[in-house]
Amino acid sequence: KVMLKDGQWFEEWKDVPSNRQTQIRPTMFPIKDEEKLRAMNLERCLRILPHHQNTGGFFVAVLIKKSPMPWNKRQPKVHQKLPERAGDTEVKAANADNGSDCVTEEPTLAENEESKKMQELQNSDTEQSKKEGVCGPPPSKKMKLFGFKEDPFVFLPEDDPLFVPIQKFYALDPSFPKMNLLTRTQEGKKRQLYMVSKELRNVLLNNSEKMKVINTGIKVWSRNSDGEQFGCAFRLAQEGIYTLYPFIHARIVSVCIEDVKILLTQENPFLSKFSSETQKKVKDMAMGSIVLKYDPDPEKPDDLQCPIVLCGWQGKTSLRAFVPKNERLHYLRMMGVEVFKAKRKEEESENKTEEEAQHRLAHKEEGMDVEDKEHNLVTKMEAETGEESSQSPVESSAMEIENKIEDLDQSSKNAKNHVSQESKDTDASNVKD
Repeated sequence: KVMLKDGQWFEEWKDVPSNRQTQIRPTMFPIKDEEKLRAMNLERCLRILPHHQNTGGFFVAVLIKKSPMPWNKRQPKVHQKLPERAGDTEVKAANADNGSDCVTEEPTLAENEESKKMQELQNSDTEQSKKEGVCGPPPSKKMKLFGFKEDPFVFLPEDDPLFVPIQKFYALDPSFPKMNLLTRTQEGKKRQLYMVSKELRNVLLNNSEKMKVINTGIKVWSRNSDGEQFGCAFRLAQEGIYTLYPFIHARIVSVCIEDVKILLTQENPFLSKFSSETQKKVKDMAMGSIVLKYDPDPEKPDDLQCPIVLCGWQGKTSLRAFVPKNERLHYLRMMGVEVFKAKRKEEESENKTEEEAQHRLAHKEEGMDVEDKEHNLVTKMEAETGEESSQSPVESSAMEIENKIEDLDQSSKNAKNHVSQESKDTDASNVKD
């Protein structure tokens, strides 16, 4: 099966809607033809899923190269010896008698001609391979003038003053291997602190000139812009919290499963939303980075039965978790929270709210239309009254004009009562919904 990001599954390619066919391709689904499956020998391959060995996903297969690539079809160049002349033979024999060796070199002209021929043959092979629809040779790598783009990895010195406030703030155990901490900056402020194992440290130190390091270690601390005023400039990073947690002895808060759900579903919840026990533990703690630990309760088998360690930040009136979105979804699924269903409910409730607002707006506009009609009616009657008075001033009387105005007032009152009754009915129906 193939799944979209919103949790929608597809068993076959024909089930995929047209607007998703750029994301999901036919080759993502297994082949159902038994003969083709046998020909592929998939039983010789190995699929490793992330939960098998706590790594990324891998697909392992052995590929055997049966023939050279189109641009490598020609045999390697063999230097042909030029025919020796009589004089050269005599000199060679004389040198051999003297005990010295003489090596005859080919003329440079012959070398140039041969290299030109080889270049022409290679170009013709490349053009032929392009005509046949075969990929060409890989492009030659260009040498970089200013070295590699990657910043160097620098291990933290033993007496680095940067580590002292970190050790004090988190009450790190004396056994913490601070010599395995490294950064990626030689000058200026250190933004991130990474951690490697003892073995990897030895590899990096002893092979710095032989090896180009793209990335290594796990991030354990990250600089916070306002962290210095809270006692420590570095906050904990979720990436390395499980490696770092055994050495931390301060700023650890135990939370229940409901608190974990709040932390993972809300961005910056107020302290009042958490359990009373959590509020008591956090109340007397200084602001800054903290560790939020969930320990499973064996007496509640329905709850999550594996421990969770989260990096958090305690503010004046709020408590939040510094956890990436993909890890949040992972933890919520482990706890049995249907993330996609909850997301759909939120979207549906938002759509309902928008529809209700539009409905009320439409009724309001309808009421305004009625008032406009009343105003137009009054204006028309006044105009008619004016016309009658101007045409026959003797026949028209003040009493008739007053009667007409009273009729207009009565009709406007009826119209307003009708609009207010409709709005009341609408509000009552919304309350029932």
